[in-house]
Amino acid sequence: MKIKLIFVFLIFLAACSGSTPKDVLPRDKMQKVLWDVTLAGEYANGYIFSKYYDLNRAAVNNELLEKVFKSNGITKKQFEKSLDYYRDHPQKLMTVLDSLYAQQKRIDDARNEKAEKNKEIEEVNASILPPPVNPPPVQ
Repeated sequence: MKIKLIFVFLIFLAACSGSTPKDVLPRDKMQKVLWDVTLAGEYANGYIFSKYYDLNRAAVNNELLEKVFKSNGITKKQFEKSLDYYRDHPQKLMTVLDSLYAQQKRIDDARNEKAEKNKEIEEVNASILPPPVNPPPVQ
């Protein structure tokens, strides 16, 4: 009886362990891939489709995704399987998404800090430098 109880406990422990299956991308890798997928989508929507509005969006998105997968050394099938796994494990998915949010926040904070410094420099320059002289109109 004790052996059965220990065996059941070990099975339960293995089932509840936080390890990710071997065919699923680990958390850090999944975070990087999702970050790259997000950047590719921003690039497509912010640049490609605004400049070349008649392109086939699905084809462009598929091509960009394939480039993301290739640059990360994975396949579409691995990504989809990993995405399904993380969807089925909301706590693990939340960890990945929280990391992505924190990464974006750091970038935004740095950008805002730089903008504030530039504004301060402009204000100092405006108080030190004489006002700009307008050139005479061309006749």
